[in-house]
Amino acid sequence: MKLSKLYCNKQNFKEIIFNDGVNIIIGRIENPENKDLNVHNLGKSLIVNIIDFVLLKSKSFLIDNINIFKGYSFLLELKLNSGKFLTIKRTVGDPKICFKEHSQKNMDFRNETNWDYDDYTITSKKKNAKDLLQKFLGFNILTKNNYRSILTYFLRGQGDYDDPFKLSKFKGSDKNWKPILFEMLGYSGENLEKKYNIDEQIENIDNEINYIKKSNNVNIDDLDKYKTQLETLENEIQNYEEKVKNFDYFIIEQNISKDLVEEIEERISKLNITRYDLLVDIKNIKESIKNITYYDYDDLYKFYNEIHIFFSEQIKQSYDQLVKFNNTITLERKLKLDELLTKKNEMISNVDIELEKLNKQRVEMLGSLSEKDEFNKYTQKQREIIKINDTIEILKTKIAAIEDLKLREEIKNKLITERESLIKRIKENIEKGTEISKTIKKMFGEYVNRLIDLNGILSIKTLETGNIEFKYDVMDSSGTITQESKGYTYRKALCSCLDLSLITTYSDKSFFRFVFHDGSVDGDDGRIAIKYLELIKELTRTKNLQCIITMIDSVVPRKPDGTKYNIADDEVILELNDNPDNSGLLFGFKF
Repeated sequence: MKLSKLYCNKQNFKEIIFNDGVNIIIGRIENPENKDLNVHNLGKSLIVNIIDFVLLKSKSFLIDNINIFKGYSFLLELKLNSGKFLTIKRTVGDPKICFKEHSQKNMDFRNETNWDYDDYTITSKKKNAKDLLQKFLGFNILTKNNYRSILTYFLRGQGDYDDPFKLSKFKGSDKNWKPILFEMLGYSGENLEKKYNIDEQIENIDNEINYIKKSNNVNIDDLDKYKTQLETLENEIQNYEEKVKNFDYFIIEQNISKDLVEEIEERISKLNITRYDLLVDIKNIKESIKNITYYDYDDLYKFYNEIHIFFSEQIKQSYDQLVKFNNTITLERKLKLDELLTKKNEMISNVDIELEKLNKQRVEMLGSLSEKDEFNKYTQKQREIIKINDTIEILKTKIAAIEDLKLREEIKNKLITERESLIKRIKENIEKGTEISKTIKKMFGEYVNRLIDLNGILSIKTLETGNIEFKYDVMDSSGTITQESKGYTYRKALCSCLDLSLITTYSDKSFFRFVFHDGSVDGDDGRIAIKYLELIKELTRTKNLQCIITMIDSVVPRKPDGTKYNIADDEVILELNDNPDNSGLLFGFKF
């Protein structure tokens, strides 16, 4: 897939027609001191965002600035690997995305009403725009991965030159990008993805195990102890229940209602609790009444006169009023407490009457039973049964929790074994390599050597956890690893070389056949910039690739003789500038 044309429904947007080979977008800044007109204002870097937007990026710079771009419809014409063309139309602020397949290049569908597909969105399940575009692209490699997961390596913005492998959009888990890159580098991404999934499952199981242990206060080694306790209690409760059962028969033989006896016992028990609470309340009320204190201002004045402190009449009058007020409040409180005490005494009297009545009823009911102590033993055994049953339920819960723990531990151990097998396969895959991985490494080494006269090295390190790290280094002719790769200029070169090595390796496949490098030579060493430009020109000729770059005119490199490197007119597809009338801006205005 290559880019063919980018245009808009707004006349102020500068239409871009791409060549099949080298495409250069140049920004000419006549007044470099004008800080309001930087590279972003000119718009050359914004082109990456627009292409990304039309290629169905969910969160985009354009959407974030919807107040500026609302109503702008951008149309991107793609040259498919089948030889046909596909135009995508996406409007800022409108979820619907339109597609039209056609056989001719450089079409204009700004006013088109008859789209092949016009009701697709990026969120729909049945009519998903990304799924549809995936089918149109027809890639025959990395088919398990959506095109968007790979796109950014061939649409590298200015924030993507810090690391050849980890792009700025990769801010989440390694699982979201490492398996994809691993597969693109020629290895088994499926094994690595499975390994990351197992890591997550094991972590989830560990969290569940810790929660079960904490919430049930159990350890997996206590299973036999709890089972023995349970067995003992179940035998004990069997004995209790047998005795209660025998006593039940005895009560029935005496024509005594067992339920009625239990009901009376329960009512007596509740009344005794109520009586106790009332006695406590009465005690507290009496204590409160006893502690009530009245203020006597005569004694207070006498005390102060004795120590020769005298109050003025005004102060004395104010204090007298305060004392009277406090004594009034105290008296009211005492009356309330007296009233409450009377009420509580009446309540306890009623409780006592009711208790006496119930006790008499119980005695009459059990009159045929001289064994009052036996009945007490009966009720005690019932209480014991309840208590033992509660303990049995707790033990059963603990046993179930431990058995759940054991099951999770078994699952975890199986996952650990599976993970170890995957780690072994991943290591073997890296150590043996594949034809694709060897080709990519070879291409990368050659391209780096052409740009910076050092050998580029791509490698993959396997950590003890089985996770991997993508590594890059540069090596001189003696085999010594140097530190040039740490500098920003060289790091940009390494990023560009990785992308070029990927796209050239897959150039004979149905895959991306373009690479867009925004500012890849801006501010670089002129010698590196010239070698880079020569390299992409060669690759577009020999590998049928499309290379698109943006650059500032002032940094167009110079040859050793001091003359400016020659960029052919047909290679410059767009020129932006900072003319005062804003005619040289991408949208014709600053934002």
